[in-house]
Formats: sequence, C-alpha cells, structure tokens
Amino acid sequence: MKNNIFDLTGQVALVAGASSGLGLQFAKAMANAGADVAIVARRGAKLEENAKAIAAEYGVRVYPHVMDLKDSMSITKCVEDVVAHFGKIDILVNSGGCGGSTDPVTTTDEQWTHVIDTDLNGQFYLIRDVARLSMVPNNYGRIVNVASIHGFVSRKNVWTAAYSAAKGGMLNQTKAWANHYGKYDITYNSIA
Repeated sequence: MKNNIFDLTGQVALVAGASSGLGLQFAKAMANAGADVAIVARRGAKLEENAKAIAAEYGVRVYPHVMDLKDSMSITKCVEDVVAHFGKIDILVNSGGCGGSTDPVTTTDEQWTHVIDTDLNGQFYLIRDVARLSMVPNNYGRIVNVASIHGFVSRKNVWTAAYSAAKGGMLNQTKAWANHYGKYDITYNSIA
C-alpha cells in the first residue's frame, strides 16, 4: 500500500548502494513516495532484479546502473547516464559504502585506502557530479548522506579506525557542501 505522507511524484532519486541493505530500503522508500529511481551499485545482476521488483511494486520508473565508488570515472559516467535517462536528479541518497574492521597496527595500506576511497572519496565524487551535472544547474536538490555513529565516537575492542575516519569526514563534508551550495536550494543532511 502506498504511503503519501511525503509525495515525491515527478522527482528523480539516485540511490547509491541499492543492490542490498539500507540502499535497497531507501530506494523502495523513494519509490513508495512516488519518485522515479536510479539504483546504482557494483552488482549489476542484483540491481536488475531489484529494479524489476521496485517498478512492479510501486509503479515508478527504475533505472539500474553499475557504478563503483572507488572509481571516479565510473561515478561520472553513471551520473551522466542517469541525467541523460531521466533529464535530472532531484534527490541523492548517498548510502553506498563498505565496512572496515582491522586492528589499526596491522592494517595494510590497501585495507585503509579501500575504506577511505569507498566511504569518503567516492561519496565526495558522487555528490560533486550530481551537484555539477544536475542540482546546481536546476537550482534544486536534496542530498542525504548515510554516515555512522562511528563518525562521532569509537568503540572499545571494535577496530574501526578507517571507517571512523571516513564517516567523520562524511559528516564534516556534509556541512561544507551545505555552506557552499545551499544558495542553490540544495539541502545536505547526514544520518547516522
């Protein structure tokens, strides 16, 4: 049953990380509110399956597109394709990412950069390209960044140095974007 407390009919939402987990749930929430949805992630087969299910259940247009948060060219191409497909992006739900739980003393460079590139740099590239290619020119946008409580605090015996650094950066990046681009009627929020 459709719940229209927040009607997003006529809007386009790009949801990163929509092959599973929170990203998939955010995509369903956007569709339930009436938005057409671009679902993006690395796993193409899961995206195709999810796109068919969301379109059938909510009666909206769903566009699946493979994208890798660790590859800025992949992100730019994805955003260009979504804008070409729908004509705009009104909402970005930046929920893609990865975890990272290694002892900081034994963390390899590759483990560190994998988490930072996915959970911080990739998030920046996605915001940048959505803002540049759609929201700033259209003078409108809504961006929701999925952060974590680990951006504020760390837990004893839970090795989250890279993850905490990335999510803390995401929280502060949200504030910086809001300061610079709020004048284009783009709102930026983080949830943890």
